[in-house]
Amino acid sequence: MLLENTMLNMKKASLFLSAFLVGIVGYLFYSNSKTSDAMMNTFISDNTLVLIETNEAIQASETDTSVLHKLPLFADLINEVKRFDNLGLNQELTTHLFEGKKLFFAILPLGKEQIQPVTYLPLSPKDDAFLEELLSLKTKVTGTRIISHTTEGEQISEVINPQGKIILSFIIKDKLLIYSTSSILIEDLLLHSQGKWSKELALGNTATNQDNGSTVIYWNKEAITHFAKLVLEKEGGANPYLMTILPNYHFWSANKNGDLTGTNNTTTNLFFGKQEAQPLNCLAFIPNATGSLSHWAISDNSLIEDAVNDQIPAKSGLRNIKTKASAEFDIDFSDIYENIGKEIMLCHTTLGNTDTGGQVLVIQQTTLIEKLDEISKNIAENSNASVFSMQYGNFLVHRLGLKEFPAMAFGPYFFGFQESFYTTYKDHVVIANNLQTLQDYLQAVSKNDVWSSSVKYQALLKYCKAANTTLICDIPKAIPFLNSSLNNRWKTILSSVKDEVNAFSTLVYQVENEHHSEINLLKNGVGTSSSSKYSNKLVKLASIEQAVSSIPFYLYNPSTKKAEVLVQGTTNKLYLVGEKSSTWSYQLPDKLVGVIKPIKLIKSDAQQFLAATATQVYLLIRTEKGFEVKESPSFSSINLTEYGILDDSNTALTLLTKTGQAYRLDKATLRLTKASSSATLSTYLTPISTLLINSKGYALLLDPNGKLSLVNAAGQAIQGFPVRLKGIYKQAPILEENNGTLFIRVLSEQGQLYKIATDGRIVDEQQLFRPNNEEKFSICPTDKQNDWVILRSDGKNCSILDKNTNELFSLSNLPYGNKQIQFYRLGNSLRCFALSNGWTTYHLYDEKGNSLSDKPLVSTSRPSITYSESYNKILINTTSATSIDTWSIKLK
Repeated sequence: MLLENTMLNMKKASLFLSAFLVGIVGYLFYSNSKTSDAMMNTFISDNTLVLIETNEAIQASETDTSVLHKLPLFADLINEVKRFDNLGLNQELTTHLFEGKKLFFAILPLGKEQIQPVTYLPLSPKDDAFLEELLSLKTKVTGTRIISHTTEGEQISEVINPQGKIILSFIIKDKLLIYSTSSILIEDLLLHSQGKWSKELALGNTATNQDNGSTVIYWNKEAITHFAKLVLEKEGGANPYLMTILPNYHFWSANKNGDLTGTNNTTTNLFFGKQEAQPLNCLAFIPNATGSLSHWAISDNSLIEDAVNDQIPAKSGLRNIKTKASAEFDIDFSDIYENIGKEIMLCHTTLGNTDTGGQVLVIQQTTLIEKLDEISKNIAENSNASVFSMQYGNFLVHRLGLKEFPAMAFGPYFFGFQESFYTTYKDHVVIANNLQTLQDYLQAVSKNDVWSSSVKYQALLKYCKAANTTLICDIPKAIPFLNSSLNNRWKTILSSVKDEVNAFSTLVYQVENEHHSEINLLKNGVGTSSSSKYSNKLVKLASIEQAVSSIPFYLYNPSTKKAEVLVQGTTNKLYLVGEKSSTWSYQLPDKLVGVIKPIKLIKSDAQQFLAATATQVYLLIRTEKGFEVKESPSFSSINLTEYGILDDSNTALTLLTKTGQAYRLDKATLRLTKASSSATLSTYLTPISTLLINSKGYALLLDPNGKLSLVNAAGQAIQGFPVRLKGIYKQAPILEENNGTLFIRVLSEQGQLYKIATDGRIVDEQQLFRPNNEEKFSICPTDKQNDWVILRSDGKNCSILDKNTNELFSLSNLPYGNKQIQFYRLGNSLRCFALSNGWTTYHLYDEKGNSLSDKPLVSTSRPSITYSESYNKILINTTSATSIDTWSIKLK
């Protein structure tokens, strides 16, 4: 019994001793870890951009759950754990040096031209042999060796190769080895580290003390913002102000699909104050051509002003121009905030006619449009400037006339609006930073080329929760916008890591409330980039039997968002043709002349169109089943084959014909009467462009001999006109917007290209290169006249030049004839061209002159060509005498 008790007591003592030893080892490990973390606070530079804390086995081969192997730009940190492999040390000592340890990598700027990492490696007693061998390099006088010097009382060791080049610089402090390939950064750690930022961090986060691998990334928002301003060429570019909605850190995980998620459950700064989270229900307002979307839920307008003011430093340039604008133009920003609805959206898009696309701000509103109209009017009156407004289809577009207004109203994140063109769409105000972008946006949403109709963008919703702030970035589309904002050095760097960045298709960042934020980097979820390669296979999708005797008018049904076409049949009946057949018809007594025109004749949000025969005009007003048709009284001796529309009064429109005749169209009765005076009678080139200057309508008239006039409804020319131009002309001038200013562009057959201001000044005149006298020039705008190219042809050979007169491509040895180019700008920055001899056969080319189709198109009228991002196809509509056909070309 005594023996048994003795043995039992020994077992208890042994268990107690084991537990005690485990406890001591655990305490020592924990204490050593905390000591390393505490020591790091002293040696983390305040200009550290990003600090990565990880206990992942980053030396191992890539696994499904590894974060650092997958994170763009950070994957190269694997090289930092191999720095000791090429120093000639014992490989057995370096092989296991990083196993089972929590590592820190600090990414720091090296000047403004590059960034470099600093690695923090905790040492344990088992690393003593490695440390001894590393320090033995100090005794060598040749080969790879160490030289040392002292800074701030700390010894810095530099490993140099046989040629004397520094390959590694390090310091050892207690049980922490800190090293970098840059000796400058090690010096900075000792000279400039105040610990201001690192002391705010919860280093040694419990997440990275777990056995399973985990990674935390800490964001130094102040340092990132400062560094971003150094590498960005323009204020607001790629917005360093995004940092204001980032928390201090994110804890990262990876799934088997390769997607990465970063989460944070600590207090997060809210962009517009503590607004209530709401689901993302705005996809119908986001074009498929959007590269990045920023969305904010608004539940309490009273919080906006203080939140915005907090983002604008008191003595900043933005605060100064906001104060000045408020005083000069009587802008009450509080009044603006009161009229904002439930959401604000900012889109960076590939819309517009620039390589970097444009920006669109979409704001749900109550009466915000009225406030903007007041501001526009006040600015015009105080600045003695022209008020710009124009009718674009069913939309009335205005120019605000104030640079960077969105940044003044909503903070520096909204920089990039050198001009603000605005209109309303449904219950939202839409503001774009240039006219082409706004026009393209209105086209896209009108024809439902938006995220809500896209399968791949609908897939985003499973990653999106109800949120206060949402940022969605379609990475391949966003890269050009980011690239345009960087200085030349960083453009080169971005280009070098493009494939690595594009490994992820989409970034989704959400601040759900003041206590939670989440980043998702999606590998293959949505937003894959469009290829510029084509299958060259022209496939017929549908053919509708429908007699066609008029020029077809292509439109979109605002309710169904489906494409439709208005055509007249051989019996003069007008048909509205949908996907499979006609859905509405109306018998007309005569054949239509000219084209059907979008118009805003009555006060209604319904689509409205104007059509004409030789004896009557017709107003078509969209209804649920088709159109309500209002007929004018009959008239005679009026040729409305070609005319421009001047909306210059509340009661009537002026129709100006190509012969200079002016007719008044009463808005209530549709009665058409000859105006009291008309423009100087002549034959003018069509189509006739119209514009508003100081709220008055003017028509742009050019005769074949180069007389350019800008006249009002009474035929009176605006001051500075007419302008006499050189050469012979066969094409009407076009209007071009440039940074909020309208210019007139005119091109003669002989290649004289003019840029003329609306006050009659010739801003630019150049003679285009003309190889021989047989070459003739023509200007080729899109059907919406929001972009244009130049055709140079001698009837057998032709060249296409862009608006900067750079050659895009040339075609040789074509069948002889009068060459014509139809130019199409599609929604995803794609451009294509339909070349014809003035007949019914069209050959399709891309902007490099490559053939798009395995066979030509045959159409009695100009083909309608659009791009469907949802299906990654070019869609084409053609007409014949007996049918309307739809074709497609699949992008590879």
